[in-house]
Amino acid sequence: HLSARGLDARLDAMRRLGRTPDEQPYRDRLERELGVICSLGFDAYYLIVCDFINWAKEHEVPVGPGRGSGAGSLVAFAIGVTDIDPMRYNLLFERFLNPERVSPPDFDVDFCEARREKVIQYVTEKYGRDHVGQIITYNAMKARAVVRDVNRVMGGTFQQGDVIAKLIPAHPGVDMTLAKAAETVPELARLLKDDPYVAELWEVAKKLEGLNRQAGKHAAGVVIADRPIAEYAPLYVADDASVVTQFNMKDLDAVGLIKFDFLGLTALTVIQNAVDIIHARTDPAFRVEDVPDDDPLVFERISAGDNAGVFQMETRGITDLVRRIKPDSIEDITAAIALFRPGPIGAGMVDDFIERKHDPRKASYPLPQLEPVLRDTYGTILYQEQVMLMASVLASFSLGGADLLRRAMGKKNPAELAKLREPFVKGCGKNGISAAVANQQFDLMEKFAGYGFNKSHSAAYAVVGYRMAYLKAHFPTEFLCAVLTAEKGDQGKVMGLMQEAREKGIPVLPPDVERSEADFTVEDVTAADGTKKGAIRFGLTAVKGIGSAAIDAIREARRDGPFDNMVDFLARVDRRINRRVVEALIKCGAMDRFRHTRAAMMEGLDRMMEVAASRRAEKDSRQGSLFDMPGASVAGTVMLGPNPVPEWPIRQRLALEKETIGYYLSGHPLDPYRGELERARVVPIAAISGLDSGSDVTIAGIVINRSEKVSKATQQKFAYVTLEDAAGVVECFVGIKTYDQWAAVSSSDDPLIVRGVVRVEGDNDDVVRVHVSSIQRIEVARKSMFKAMVVTLDLAKVRESTVDELRDLVLRHRGPCPLTLLLRLPGVGDLHWRTASAWCVDPSDRTLQEVEALLGPDCVTMT
Repeated sequence: HLSARGLDARLDAMRRLGRTPDEQPYRDRLERELGVICSLGFDAYYLIVCDFINWAKEHEVPVGPGRGSGAGSLVAFAIGVTDIDPMRYNLLFERFLNPERVSPPDFDVDFCEARREKVIQYVTEKYGRDHVGQIITYNAMKARAVVRDVNRVMGGTFQQGDVIAKLIPAHPGVDMTLAKAAETVPELARLLKDDPYVAELWEVAKKLEGLNRQAGKHAAGVVIADRPIAEYAPLYVADDASVVTQFNMKDLDAVGLIKFDFLGLTALTVIQNAVDIIHARTDPAFRVEDVPDDDPLVFERISAGDNAGVFQMETRGITDLVRRIKPDSIEDITAAIALFRPGPIGAGMVDDFIERKHDPRKASYPLPQLEPVLRDTYGTILYQEQVMLMASVLASFSLGGADLLRRAMGKKNPAELAKLREPFVKGCGKNGISAAVANQQFDLMEKFAGYGFNKSHSAAYAVVGYRMAYLKAHFPTEFLCAVLTAEKGDQGKVMGLMQEAREKGIPVLPPDVERSEADFTVEDVTAADGTKKGAIRFGLTAVKGIGSAAIDAIREARRDGPFDNMVDFLARVDRRINRRVVEALIKCGAMDRFRHTRAAMMEGLDRMMEVAASRRAEKDSRQGSLFDMPGASVAGTVMLGPNPVPEWPIRQRLALEKETIGYYLSGHPLDPYRGELERARVVPIAAISGLDSGSDVTIAGIVINRSEKVSKATQQKFAYVTLEDAAGVVECFVGIKTYDQWAAVSSSDDPLIVRGVVRVEGDNDDVVRVHVSSIQRIEVARKSMFKAMVVTLDLAKVRESTVDELRDLVLRHRGPCPLTLLLRLPGVGDLHWRTASAWCVDPSDRTLQEVEALLGPDCVTMT
């Protein structure tokens, strides 16, 4: 009854959104699935999952549309466990629950990261604390880790262990062992032969490899039992004092316990926060579940690579992939997620898919009857479900039998494959397909089964990514605000998102004692043309040293109306905010609304705090005071003294913003050089992650961290230096050969120009560094960044007086850069004239602006 009512509601919703589904196939499949579920005794499992998902939705805990093979179940869609229509995306129930190979169903459920624990608490209370528990994990000693551990115990230096460990290949999804490494890495084999210490370490490490190193708690797994869990499995108290099973997931299956996965997904938190802001600002009825799935603007932005913050599409590699694919449907996004894996990339499937998508005439199908199965992927066998459907269409396998074939092919089990080939060939024969063609198709399916991806999982995550891309395309301010809140602990990401907001014309405002909440918020500001636009406001938690008590005090004080001035603020927040917090609020700009310079507020702070304390005392004793009289709003000015205090220099102001909030908000120390850096093709730090390892690069930035070391082998110095520009952060390695250059500039706070080579490092190739070849202060480096300034003079248009003005301008801005005049002579052509050394100029933005003001835009070229 629950499924039937749910399916009716789903079909009604489709019709409201303009779709006209053929109802009978839905009802037939629902009946077939229910028969399997109930006959196998898994109806209770479905109902338990349905219960806690519905509870989550009713209690404002965002739930994902689906994850994993469970998205292929129509019953799950009907009762609200998933939000993906498996009929529409051609997803298969048997991929999730195969009646011909019975194993417990396993719904992976994504919840909002911030509220996931509420759902676990709900099931704990509903089914009983002794009936619900989380699951233990055992962290094994793997190849690289065991080498480092043994080296440490044997008394080796960190560098010794690191060098040996990094010789062991590490690739995601590859189970590397010490034995494999010794066989495949010649340098490692040489060390094992020639170095007795390495050989001894290796022998000890091999004995320990694979042993459990420590116990932990599964990130998502929860078991719910009909009796106390202690009757099924021994228990263990984890480091956080929670009780977990001592059996891991595989062992729990053996004793009859079933696992439920409660996963936290930050993307859902971002979506919900963005929707909450939309509800508050513009559209209380907006539902992200109802957005059209064919919006041209969304696909345009995805194809352009505007995917920062968009789930599954924001990394460098997949951003490049979707730029090439240029998706125009959710099916294309589904394919992109499935393609972006080492197997398909290495097999050339990506290039085939892209070529066929952009020229459908190149799409080819092994047999005509396979076109409906492979049409969405332009003839490319990409999904596990396609392998199953091919077996069903060609050889009349049941979908359960097709899943068994798919599993055997994926595991490349020769004995099992040999057993399955014969019925496949026979089934094909009954459908008029020759044995030779049938064997050819079997081999083709076997080849691609190894690369196949679970389409149900890919489709579900494509929907999440599409919804985020929709929010970003249509509500960019609300979306970026939500992403900033989710990523507030990651300085590099926050900087990149702030830069993106500014590029989109969205102001990023400093904290404000009158307007800021705890986290990032959106507020309306008046643009230069008088219109209202959304801006992103920093939250008060961003201010270093301000705790929840101080934030609560500020928010409570605001209930009595706006603050008249700084003294009024200090008096009303009571004693919960100390001087150190007030200083931080001034330095970061949170007090700018009181219309005094930050320097003046700092200078007059003692006097204002004294008056504020006096005011509180008078208020407590119920006595009147100056501040209760008309004109009290000028009190803050009176306390600052009669003479205005000039603002700090911009460099000092920016430094204090960085000190108190971790970011430059009023500008950036590189701003005066921005034009020169762009003309010199200096690469923004945020773009480095998109470069290949080994690429030459020139970057500019401010040093925000440094670590100097001494080589134990040579006793020479080297350093790791973290550099920041307006949009990103990167670590630079300064080797022994370039250390003297670093030492010459290390005591300066000036921006630096760094030239070097990009290196992708780390155990999983997840660390990007710049290996420095030269490092200079920007004021020194800029003198050699350009070979010449070329100024075009169209002699048919300029007057003699203009040439005189140009001469005077150049003499005012003398510098190291040679000046070349490109003389445009009527009837003759262009003539390059290299001027004398007396005409060398300073290649600054100011020089270029004055030249262009004199001769017109685009008259200057830097070479």
